[in-house]
Amino acid sequence: MEPRRLGRLVFLLCCVAAVTCSLHAGAQAQPTLRQQSQGSPHNGAVRRVLSETANRSHSDLSRRTRRIDPLDGLRKYEGGFNITNNHYWSSTIFTGRSGYIIGALWLIAGIIFAGFLLASKIFFAKSNERERDGVIDDFLDRCHLVSVILIILLAVFAIVASAIALQGAVRFHSRAESIKDIVGRTALEATATIYNITGAIEKMQNISKLYNISSQSFDHLNSTVKALNSEAVEIQAKAEKNMRLVSKGINTLELVIILTVTLNLVAVLVLLVGRPLRLQKLYYMCIALCWVLTVLFWMYFGLYYFLDKFAGDTCAALEEYQLNPKNSTLGAIIPCSEKMSGSVILHDVGAGIHDIIDQVNSNIYMIKSEYTVKQLDYICNPFAGPPGYRYRPENCASGAATIGDIPQVNKQAAPRQQMLPRTKASGEEI
Repeated sequence: MEPRRLGRLVFLLCCVAAVTCSLHAGAQAQPTLRQQSQGSPHNGAVRRVLSETANRSHSDLSRRTRRIDPLDGLRKYEGGFNITNNHYWSSTIFTGRSGYIIGALWLIAGIIFAGFLLASKIFFAKSNERERDGVIDDFLDRCHLVSVILIILLAVFAIVASAIALQGAVRFHSRAESIKDIVGRTALEATATIYNITGAIEKMQNISKLYNISSQSFDHLNSTVKALNSEAVEIQAKAEKNMRLVSKGINTLELVIILTVTLNLVAVLVLLVGRPLRLQKLYYMCIALCWVLTVLFWMYFGLYYFLDKFAGDTCAALEEYQLNPKNSTLGAIIPCSEKMSGSVILHDVGAGIHDIIDQVNSNIYMIKSEYTVKQLDYICNPFAGPPGYRYRPENCASGAATIGDIPQVNKQAAPRQQMLPRTKASGEEI
């Protein structure tokens, strides 16, 4: 076959490869475009993620993760969402098998085609080559105009699809950054809430010291405050570390998309210009590049499909964890998911506040028994007694004095309080 006709045939195959790359890049971008156009980039994105997983139970998540596991003889994986299980990862990665298989077949076809061209050039003489390839040459001669038009259409289609893919990559980056910011802000709000609780407890301790309450009453509260502050520091540190990793992953994904699509466009343009200018070496290099890009895009399509499945599993698992943390599969991997830690902390806080209010009311009783103070009210205790110390705000009627009224009560009792005997931690009078 003459070099001119061989180049035309290979160029047609290369354009098909290039447009295949761009088609899958555009297909990956389209879901992002549709999701982005449905709402705001911040709360709307979160609502879309949560709405996809609303009203799901543990069994729903288990059914979602039932996939073919290549590590288990292609049997169904039944272990649910568990990122510590290798079979979960293998079954989820295997969901992108269509992209992996087509990419591998395209690579094998390219190797076979290149081997065929190389073998024909080495082992067959030019005199016999025209006789063997007469049918192909005749086809190319008859379809010359059609092939040129097809080449131009495929090149234009590749350019348009690449532009759509780039636009989708930019919007995907914006949406991912919005969700990342919301998750990071939620972690910061959680730490701020913990600090507000510990600050309120410390402030209550300082106020209650004016009533000569022994330090023993604050021992368990002090340990609770230290534990909460430690958890807040750990949450903040982990959130900052994870946000850095997420940012790095988002930026890397965007860079890969932009780089591959840009290389695809450059290769197509060079192919269009290189052949008329008779830049044979550059021409064949671009053909090989387009072929490799096609393989990479198919592989990337499979990887993208796997990431989409994994993201859906994660959202479903988070929804399940919100509904029932004790039965959630996330319990083993979330740092603050110990089942009893929250109840223990609440029990300690409730016991401490209950004892402090009891001692405050005891001092108020002593003041009222010694002196006539009509405006000095007892503090309502919103925590039930032992052993549960559960929070019962309904125990306090409207208008009753609460913990927040202790400073005002202290002002009323201060003149009388100074006349009462002070006590040491052991309870002896000073």
